[in-house]
Amino acid sequence: MGSGFQGHEGTNISVQHNEFLWGGSDEAVFISSDASFGMRVFITFVYSVVCLLGLLGNGLVMYLIRAQKGRSTPIINIFIFGLAVADFQFSLMLPFWAVETALDFIWPFGKVMCKIIPSLTIISIYANVSLLTALSVTRYWTLASALKAGSAMTPRQAKWITVALWALALGATVPTVMFITVQDIAGVKVCLFKFPTEYGLGIYRLHRVVFTFVIPLGIISASYLLLLRLLKTYQGNGSYSKRQKQVTTTIRLFSSQRKPFPRPAWP
Repeated sequence: MGSGFQGHEGTNISVQHNEFLWGGSDEAVFISSDASFGMRVFITFVYSVVCLLGLLGNGLVMYLIRAQKGRSTPIINIFIFGLAVADFQFSLMLPFWAVETALDFIWPFGKVMCKIIPSLTIISIYANVSLLTALSVTRYWTLASALKAGSAMTPRQAKWITVALWALALGATVPTVMFITVQDIAGVKVCLFKFPTEYGLGIYRLHRVVFTFVIPLGIISASYLLLLRLLKTYQGNGSYSKRQKQVTTTIRLFSSQRKPFPRPAWP
């Protein structure tokens, strides 16, 4: 497929949402994308594979945890179940982004879906990051309460925390619901943000980086460092060294995967 639309001077310009910056006027300022057909095919294939693996893997996790219903549910499993739900929902959104990518970022699904699909994607991402953060805090809290005879988290508390984090993730979709819409650019329908001021997109991106990368990384790092200190105090050096390597790997994985986070092509 060729380029997304023709520029005013006849130059082929590919529509890529994260290259748009909307000001207060009706004119869009953009940078053309060099995405080739082969690259779009590759990205579409990757989305499809990740979707399939995500649905199967997270579906299996949810099934196994639900199969233990009636038994005493470990606190960690409550957060893992929430993570599986978030990742499962994210996987369900990938076919839409795959189609959009294959069509050179043209949006074929209409105005309503332009708001629904990005909103559900945002909910999944924020819920995922929040639950990962809660999981790291819970691991430290569980061990600390056991070693220091403190108050342990109960399954009921874990469930309420999970619900609260999903509610916060839902709140994070407000800018998406308000400002993302289908726009007609040179006769081509694209799904992208249109903010009322020129600073809107920058503020939105800054908020996203802070709340899905900077703050979670800080909390996760602090939790695991406290966990290491606790282990060093109560266990031998051999066990501490092993745990230190595991913690370092965990933090590096989070950092590498969240810059600020994997996302579709819209801003």
